[in-house]
Amino acid sequence: MIAAPEPSNQCKVYVAVLDEDPAGLNVRKSPGGAIIGTLPEQSSFTVVEIRGKWARVTDFELPAGAERKDWPAYPKQDWGWVHTSLLGTFTRDLRTSFYSGPSEQSKQIVIEEEYELKILFLGCRGSWLNVRVPGKHKGPLWVKQEDTCPLAWTTCP
Repeated sequence: MIAAPEPSNQCKVYVAVLDEDPAGLNVRKSPGGAIIGTLPEQSSFTVVEIRGKWARVTDFELPAGAERKDWPAYPKQDWGWVHTSLLGTFTRDLRTSFYSGPSEQSKQIVIEEEYELKILFLGCRGSWLNVRVPGKHKGPLWVKQEDTCPLAWTTCP
């Protein structure tokens, strides 16, 4: 195994692949670097570092029912880089508190929905996700990891 580089912009959040490309999400050796494998839609992993629009990820999990032998392009190393534009999560509850910054002391914006809301991942800081909520709010928001559920189609971690 290749040792992962030490993170410079650390966070630790759990997100999912929202890329609908049947070929899967490219996992790269470095931001914009060589492709080392792919992961199918609905895979999930932990984001541990952000560099611009790139996320260093680890702890890959295939979708429910999928096995490594069924996905020959599964990454051979246990970490890699993916573009943040293809990542997201869902709200855990029908009423979710979002914030203007990564702190409960920042302005709170509550969004209510009839079902779990799909939110797009922009970045993270600590256990906070910087997200975009399409059609519900203009501009980026922050949400606590504990208020999200990347595996809404199965169960939450």
